[in-house]
Amino acid sequence: MKRTLLCFIGLISVFIFANVPTASATYVKKEDVHMKLNEAYVIYSHQTMPYVDERDRTLVPLRLVADLLKGAETSWNESKQEVTITFNGLRL
Repeated sequence: MKRTLLCFIGLISVFIFANVPTASATYVKKEDVHMKLNEAYVIYSHQTMPYVDERDRTLVPLRLVADLLKGAETSWNESKQEVTITFNGLRL
């Protein structure tokens, strides 16, 4: 009797949980990123566009922005993993 009851409960459980929807990834349409600096649009020389995360934040390479500022100097400190941009006497 116990075996029959357990088989019956197991069979019902299979039918109940078979209809549970599974998680699936959503398709996110990636659109072109247009960046404007000093009234001019930036044209990306690389094949890949800047990364846009799930919160719609755009991550643009810092060197790209620094290169657009005429006269800015960019340096990389490997030991500190740190970027320094010098522009018009200001250090960032």
